[in-house]
Amino acid sequence: LNNIALARQALGDLEGALELLREALALARHLGDRRSAATIEANLAFALAEQGDLEQAALHQGVALELARAADDRSTQAVSLVRLAGVARERGALAEAQARLDEADQLLAALEDPRRGAAWLEGARVALE
Repeated sequence: LNNIALARQALGDLEGALELLREALALARHLGDRRSAATIEANLAFALAEQGDLEQAALHQGVALELARAADDRSTQAVSLVRLAGVARERGALAEAQARLDEADQLLAALEDPRRGAAWLEGARVALE
């Protein structure tokens, strides 16, 4: 469901994507799958941000971060931190945004192949300038 939702979002069907993401999240929670729930929460937050609902996006991204931490999913933690940095930037909280990016940088450096997120993180840093 998560992948279908991402495809719908890419095709411009944001409402359909949100519906599928909520359904996928309910299923992941029912199954007790924290790692999947973290990923889906992050994707739901991204879709909500695209819709312009930054408050709900930040809320879901925060939940995604906590779930990813509980599941020791560093990749999803880094994604959530970068996205939370973007929300902080939108609110004008540049110091908070920078702190989130620094934490994401540390997580990515600890991954087996830290280069996999380096370019993406650098793009987020440039957006702060």
